[in-house]
Amino acid sequence: MAVRRHPSTLIRPILPTLFALASAGLLSNTVLHGNQPDITFVWSVFTVFLLRLIWKTAEYSSVGYFLITSHRILLVSWDTRHEPMKLPFPKVFTEMPFAKMTEVRLRRSSRGRLLGYGELIFESVLQDQALRTINYVPYPEVVFAKVRSVIFPSTKNAGRQAGPRQAGGGAGIGDDLGRAGAGPNAA
Repeated sequence: MAVRRHPSTLIRPILPTLFALASAGLLSNTVLHGNQPDITFVWSVFTVFLLRLIWKTAEYSSVGYFLITSHRILLVSWDTRHEPMKLPFPKVFTEMPFAKMTEVRLRRSSRGRLLGYGELIFESVLQDQALRTINYVPYPEVVFAKVRSVIFPSTKNAGRQAGPRQAGGGAGIGDDLGRAGAGPNAA
């Protein structure tokens, strides 16, 4: 199962770009009217914000997803730390095997509830785990239930004793979401 991150990841680059556009337009038509070098500078600053927005949109469309397989979860991202002037940046796959996971939780902020995204938090037996959280998960209840069903299969299939994780107690769906089994269209 491949899941693209929620489009609200683009809010942070969009808002400053809109503010820069409004500021550049306002300054060009009022305070700096007729002062060509200053107008050029103001619009150059706006261009920097616009290029950043284009960059973030390209990043979102090409590597803004994670994969859930039968044995692990993979987060796909760009590696911008090494050789920053080499384009295109190589994709980096950060993984966490399900066998090492002890718990998965869903956290939703008030903004996440309003916009429809959440954050998956993974607990592991590993001291230094590479994948601890995945932010901006769309349809968080559905993805959370899917991840939990893959990681912690039913007690008949896994041969485990029923505990709080398998029964939905503790950090289960009902506790984290306020309603058990709610889908993306639930009211």
